[in-house]
Amino acid sequence: MIRASLDLLQDASPHASMVVRIVHQCGRFRKAMPPIWPFGKKKQPLQLAEEPPAPVIYRKTGDQGISSGSTDQQKEDYKAALSFFGSGNETVERATDQSKHYDGVVASSQASTPAIKEVVDWHHHTDGYHYKKLPDGTFDPVPYVRSQDGKYTPYS
Repeated sequence: MIRASLDLLQDASPHASMVVRIVHQCGRFRKAMPPIWPFGKKKQPLQLAEEPPAPVIYRKTGDQGISSGSTDQQKEDYKAALSFFGSGNETVERATDQSKHYDGVVASSQASTPAIKEVVDWHHHTDGYHYKKLPDGTFDPVPYVRSQDGKYTPYS
């Protein structure tokens, strides 16, 4: 019977592919053809038998870093920086008032305008809060509370 199937496979008829599928589904060729896996088996990685490194322990000793006092080298570097970035003078002067060099408007020379006292129309609402009526007829959405002395503060 297998020979007859092979004869059918060699036939070039259009039904040959159907015969191949039927024979394959019957399982006649499955036992003879193991599945092909193109990759090798997964290998276990090599395990190294070594000890972990010893932990590093840091200890603070008495003389670490630069001493709090300035050294001669630091003083020389400071003077060199002053002479390089400054006017070339190694002496340090106190800052002066720069407003005397300013030609524009100074805050102390501005005339103070008298504060205009705004008349506010307060309305007491049924919810117990007071609302400010704006000049255009609308109301400010922030509720206010009236204190004992008559001042209005926003409700928070």
